[in-house]
Amino acid sequence: MHPGHFLGQAVQETFSGGDEERACFISNLFRGIPTFPGLGIGTVKVGRKEKRMGTKPVLIHLDGVSWESFGGQTKDIFRKSLSPRAFPSGFKASLTLARPGGDFPDHVDPYTHIFYILEGEGEASVEGQGIALRKGDALTVEAGKRHGYRNPGKTDLLLITLNIFEKGVEK
Repeated sequence: MHPGHFLGQAVQETFSGGDEERACFISNLFRGIPTFPGLGIGTVKVGRKEKRMGTKPVLIHLDGVSWESFGGQTKDIFRKSLSPRAFPSGFKASLTLARPGGDFPDHVDPYTHIFYILEGEGEASVEGQGIALRKGDALTVEAGKRHGYRNPGKTDLLLITLNIFEKGVEK
C-alpha cells in the first residue's frame, strides 16, 4: 500500500465532519489524485468561492529547491516549502529535515499539524507525552496543544509537515 494512503487517512480523521473537501484534496494529493469530489477537476473550494487551480499538474523537483533554516529556537531543523506552488489557502506543507541532534522545542500553534515520517526515527512530545516516531508514522497534533520533536539518532529525520488552519485563516 502506498505510504500516502496512511497520511490520507490521518487527514480524513482530522477533518471528519468539518472541511471534508480540503481533507479529500490533501488525501488524494498524497495518493496522486488531484481532484475534489463534487467540485470538479482543477478547482478548490476556499470559503464560499471556488478557485481554479489550472488544468496542468504542478510538478516540483525538490532537488532544485534549497533547504532553508527553520530559525527561531530550533536547532538543525530545515525545510523546503511545498505550499506556495501546489496547495490552496487554508494549509501549508513543507518537506522538513531534522539533522542528527536536531530539535524543535515544545511550543503551541493556532493550527493543526500532521507530521508524516518519510525517513529516520525521532521523538515527539505532545502535551508532555513522549511519542516515538519512525518511517511510515503519521502524527496529528491539534491546534492549541503543546508539542515539539527532536532527532536523537545518528541519521537524518525527514518528514512532511502539514499546517492546517481553521476555516482557511492563516496566522
